[in-house]
Amino acid sequence: MNNNTKKTGFTLIELLVVVTIIGIIASITIVSLGQIRKKARDSRRVSDVRQTMLALELYYDDHLKYPEKGVVGLAGSIPASIPPYLDETPEDPGNIILACYPEGYRWWGNAGQAQKYCLWACLESGGFFVSSPKGAKLLENSPTDLDCW
Repeated sequence: MNNNTKKTGFTLIELLVVVTIIGIIASITIVSLGQIRKKARDSRRVSDVRQTMLALELYYDDHLKYPEKGVVGLAGSIPASIPPYLDETPEDPGNIILACYPEGYRWWGNAGQAQKYCLWACLESGGFFVSSPKGAKLLENSPTDLDCW
């Protein structure tokens, strides 16, 4: 008998090592994608707040006051006077309940002589993105009045 023939193929141990390495790489990738999705939802929230802020400023330019007090997003809607400046009511992109405000975006307006407003969104990464006639800013805590900060 001739024993010079070579066997080709992989051993069971080699296959298990390769499968384990692929599993580790896949789990790291899945965890990374979760963080990227969280950042993407927060970016959408910031964009929605900025767009609504622009709509409120356009409203102010035409009426010399800001609209009435209310909640923007899932628990309510923008006042009927805003749609010419903002096509649709922004909704929270996450479809998740956030610890800070489960109903989505919030805003206050029409205080005193309707010269102030405060609009904000709760971020998954922590904190609040807030806008007012003063501009926009990231805060650690929820705004407590119309001055926002």
